[in-house]
Parts: sequence; structure tokens; C-alpha cells
Amino acid sequence: MLVCLVLLLAMTLIGVQSIDSSQLQSQMANNSLHKQNQYHWSLNELRAQEKALDNPLYISAVTASTLEVPVSRSISSSDSRGLVLSDSDMITRNTADAYTQSGAVVFSGDSVPPPGYSLGTYIGKDYEINIATAISDTSSKSDQTQGLTRIAPKT
Repeated sequence: MLVCLVLLLAMTLIGVQSIDSSQLQSQMANNSLHKQNQYHWSLNELRAQEKALDNPLYISAVTASTLEVPVSRSISSSDSRGLVLSDSDMITRNTADAYTQSGAVVFSGDSVPPPGYSLGTYIGKDYEINIATAISDTSSKSDQTQGLTRIAPKT
């Protein structure tokens, strides 16, 4: 009789441990799913902002909203640089989702044009797109950055 009770206790403990382990695995799978979704939301918005830079009015607004920061002074987060985007400004925004996004589109400055363009005739205009996606009540976040160069006539 005592042996049966010990075996029953052992089987109960193994069962409880299995339930705890499966709940942990379920939570880990859920976290992985949120992480992948956040990455894809960020990447999707990044591509949409990149496409929006094809619009001359949008690219002018981004260029005009960027403050020049002297080389002798470091850039801080309090500097107003670029076109700052809130969740409601996102092109791919969906009001039904649980994700919140923020970001900025920044004009980084002039550079040499890419190969194939005359140095005397064209310049490169460098832009940076930063998009961050998070989900409420979690500490997970996906932060994606894309740099691109637009070609412009030298003035």
C-alpha cells in the first residue's frame, strides 16, 4: 500500500512538472511569434516609407525638417532631426492591431553620387529611415534602420 502511494506521488509530481514545462514552451513560442510579427511590421513600414520618398513633396519635407548639427557637437536624442513619425503617421497603420510604431525619416546630408553619375553634375542625397515596433505589455521591440541615396542635380 505504501509503495502504491509513493508511486502515485511520483507520477503526480512528474505530471505537474510536464504541465509547467508545456506552459513555458507555449509562452516561448508566443514570444517568438510576436518577435517575428514585430520584425515584419517594421520592415513593411520601412519599405512603405522608402517608397514614399519617391514623392518630391515628401522628400522636400524630410530634407527641410532636418537640422544641421555641427561636427563639433554630438547628436543627442533631444535634437529635432528629421520627420518624426508617430503610430498614427505610419503608412501601413492598422488600428485593429496591438502593435505600436514610431520612427523618423532623416536627411543625413550630401555625398558623392553612385558610380555611373558624373561628379560634376550630380550629388547624392543620403536619407535614413528608422522604424521601431513594439507590442503593449511586453518588453519586446523590433528596431529597423535603412539608409538610401537619392540622386539630385548639383546646384
